[in-house]
Amino acid sequence: MLFNYTDDKSEIGKDYFSLEEAAKKFSFTLKYLMNMVSKGKLKAFKIHDVWYTSEAWIHEHKREVVNLIDHEIEHSREYLKHLQKWVRSFR
Repeated sequence: MLFNYTDDKSEIGKDYFSLEEAAKKFSFTLKYLMNMVSKGKLKAFKIHDVWYTSEAWIHEHKREVVNLIDHEIEHSREYLKHLQKWVRSFR
């Protein structure tokens, strides 16, 4: 079971924490994390008014961002190589 719920207290498993806690722990803003959740780029679930995620899901999101950046850098390098064939120095 993911969590146990009683009327007076909600206990989330140790692997899950609120987005507010995640923002502090991983040096993100809460607004950024909420934006990523709303775009479907960060896994999370909601209980009442609080969103929860896991450390594994945060790391998965970070890997996706790094992969995207690496792809863009490589694409830029290829573009510059292509561009250099057509640009001559004035010297």
